[in-house]
Amino acid sequence: MPAKIQIVDFLGDKALVLPALLDAAIIGNEQAKYVLSLFQLAESNSECPERVGAPSLQADREACGIPDSSFDRSVMESISDGHGNLYISGAQRLVAILDNGVHAMLAPLALIAKESKQARELHQGLRGRMDRLIAARAAVVDDMISGKTIADMTSGRPGSGDSFHVLIMDLHKEVNRLQGEISTGEVEGAKAYGITEPDRTWPRL
Repeated sequence: MPAKIQIVDFLGDKALVLPALLDAAIIGNEQAKYVLSLFQLAESNSECPERVGAPSLQADREACGIPDSSFDRSVMESISDGHGNLYISGAQRLVAILDNGVHAMLAPLALIAKESKQARELHQGLRGRMDRLIAARAAVVDDMISGKTIADMTSGRPGSGDSFHVLIMDLHKEVNRLQGEISTGEVEGAKAYGITEPDRTWPRL
């Protein structure tokens, strides 16, 4: 039996929730990547406060559905204290967006975790990595964050062996795989779920 049919049959009514969770996971991925990019840019610009031409990432923020326009000034207004710490306006809220994005990417994997031992172990492993990364991250107080914390979160080759950047890439791969397994086609270029042959011939408006 094809994997996509197995997943839908196993989940039953829950399969109706899975597409929405996958859509939310994709948004969560984009929001998490936006936060990491902003932190990296803020750190590189922190030695030159009010630097003319500092990127705002407004287009990226709007594209991933974050409504708070105050983040558009976070890079430009970032300031180093000269001791390895930075003030980044909205840093605490940005960290919350990052964590929420990772949780959103885990949600569809949690839904199918009972499908098989492999699915359960995959979810447990990724969830455990997220929990460890959050627990190990230094607290962000009054929007002050250390350069080390930013490096630890954003590194593609972390010394510790893991980072939010690496976890997000691994989650993105799994979300794409799961989306491919339950998607049965495309409609006007968009992923469509549970499409039957009669659906494919339905008149388009």
